[in-house]
Amino acid sequence: MNVKKRFSKDPKTAVVSIEDFFSTFLSGPSFKQLWIGETPPEMGSTYYKFTPQYLLRIVYGYSITNFGLGCKEKLETIEVAYRDGKTEYELLDKTIGVLKEKATSSNANKAKNPPPVWLELWKDFLPEYQKNAAPLIKPFSSFLQNTGYQTSIEEYKNDYLVFDVETNGVRKANDDLLSLSIYDPTTGICYTRFFPLDLQPLILTEHIHGITDETLAEATHWTQEEVDWLIDFFHINDRVLLSYSGGDGTFDYAFVQNYCKRHGLRGFESVQLENIKDYVPFAPFEFEGQLTKDNLCKLFGIKGVRKKHSSYNDCILEWKLFEKLKPEHLFFINERLYKFSPKYIVPFSHLSACPELVSFANITLPHVKGTATELFRLKFPDNLLKQLKKFPTNITGVSIEQGINALIGAEKQDNSQFLYENKSHLEYVGSLKRNIKKIQITVDDNGLLKAVSKKDAKYIQGVNIVTKTILDYIKPLTDYLKSNVFEGDRIMTQELVISHDRKTLALCDLSDSKNVVEIKTKRVLSSQGDGTIVEDLATQLFLQANGRNTYVLSVMFDTHYGMSAEPIVDDLNIYLYKIDLSEYDPTTIVHEKALNETELNILKAIIASPLASKAELGRKTLESPKAINWALLSLEQLGYIRKDSPDSKKSAWIVLRKPEDGITKYTTDGKTIHIV
Repeated sequence: MNVKKRFSKDPKTAVVSIEDFFSTFLSGPSFKQLWIGETPPEMGSTYYKFTPQYLLRIVYGYSITNFGLGCKEKLETIEVAYRDGKTEYELLDKTIGVLKEKATSSNANKAKNPPPVWLELWKDFLPEYQKNAAPLIKPFSSFLQNTGYQTSIEEYKNDYLVFDVETNGVRKANDDLLSLSIYDPTTGICYTRFFPLDLQPLILTEHIHGITDETLAEATHWTQEEVDWLIDFFHINDRVLLSYSGGDGTFDYAFVQNYCKRHGLRGFESVQLENIKDYVPFAPFEFEGQLTKDNLCKLFGIKGVRKKHSSYNDCILEWKLFEKLKPEHLFFINERLYKFSPKYIVPFSHLSACPELVSFANITLPHVKGTATELFRLKFPDNLLKQLKKFPTNITGVSIEQGINALIGAEKQDNSQFLYENKSHLEYVGSLKRNIKKIQITVDDNGLLKAVSKKDAKYIQGVNIVTKTILDYIKPLTDYLKSNVFEGDRIMTQELVISHDRKTLALCDLSDSKNVVEIKTKRVLSSQGDGTIVEDLATQLFLQANGRNTYVLSVMFDTHYGMSAEPIVDDLNIYLYKIDLSEYDPTTIVHEKALNETELNILKAIIASPLASKAELGRKTLESPKAINWALLSLEQLGYIRKDSPDSKKSAWIVLRKPEDGITKYTTDGKTIHIV
């Protein structure tokens, strides 16, 4: 491809001559390659589109997503040939004539040189050439619409605006801004306008928002006069601009800002921004991808969600969503969304999954250190390991726990009425879609599971076979528990313990009048290597203990994944630890932190290039965006770097400490780090 010049500032869009364009096109494209913007493009495909001004070739490759587990289409190049109304027809007619002559020269050549029917058909898709006519500039008032929806919440009036954009891709600096809407919930007035393409020659994202060539036919670019009118009319400098935005909350704003820079417009340099996403509650890992604006609107019963997006409609939806999210204390229990009530006693198990609950319930958790002493260890022999299987989700842990309860004769405590009444204080909002099937089970007297549905019976039978193999081997451990821990006392399972301030509760796996035993099928020792347990578990035991002795039974599977992606058990060890608990003041403990490899590499990259963006740091270090963010946060907290101007993302990094100074001593209260 001989590139004459760039079409625009988009590095993926290049200008070629008509001759160069047809030299490839005349090889015979399929009609499946005709660009139809209302359907999403496919990976690894080449498309063609003819417009009254251009001949276009659009090439898509693919990019890897989800840490290598998936892939999606990725725009590679757009080649643009400017039409002149003459050359393109001459080239087509000349080629058609040559091919016809070859096809009729001899019968022997007909198979290799068929008549150029396909080329004549493609010629029918070539619209009449015409130059772009300059559309008329419309008055500012023509872009204003009354939505018919005004907020009834007095405290929000005259404080907020909502803005939303539709774009021609996700590259903030290199893809076109197609539409912008700004909605004033106080008056119900919405400003909506479209913008002509100036970075790309065609709309690539019609399948998302429905914007077509016809939509943009009368679109004009902003003028400074219109921007001034807009800022004055909506009092933009005195309001908070809300958006439901990705890209660290600046996706929509970045497109507006980059558009203004390209066209030399002023007015949006220092607006107040707020991201509605910041009010969306934390969701468990399985459900994070479902927290889209449309899904949340459906969750709250907000009507008006459409298959194709528009900046106008999205502004109204986003405001209604903001009205639901901002004043409420919302949190998820698995896939179900609830409104918090001060009467609700929070289960300790919810605190790590729903960090908002600590502030909602004004819970003050003690800082607890748990020191582990190993009392008993059971290692499974190789011949038994071959019979074991680690099942997905937590069903393995449930089955082992139920089996241990049966072996030691633990009496299950009935807390159902209390837990039901406690949960009834919450207001149910709605539910996300659960992708992992939840199997309904009951428990037999011997501790083995029983499927409620016949279709799950075979699966549960497989779980029980593995559980029975484990239980048959761990009898020495259960005998030790009965003789050396519980010592003949009445053993309970699911004993309910409520904190003294009645803000948190916990259910004990095993307990009696003097002892509490927690069963965990995950790592319980901290990474410090000092014999302490993870602090969440120490705090849980502290709450459950009420002065009793505390123990942890750790069931540790060591697995790898086979060719069919199934987990294969390499080792199984069961440990019983005696835990000594002690409260401490975290601000008096001096910690040491050494830079890890990622932090060290990023620090070196910043030293070499102080103006490097996060994307550039990612390219230099080959680290993921998430790893970059965590490393930069750590380097700032530990005093290695800071921004020259914290309010400007493009300001230079200032290096305060060198890589050789690799150990940091600090104290922390759990929220703030203080360098010693």
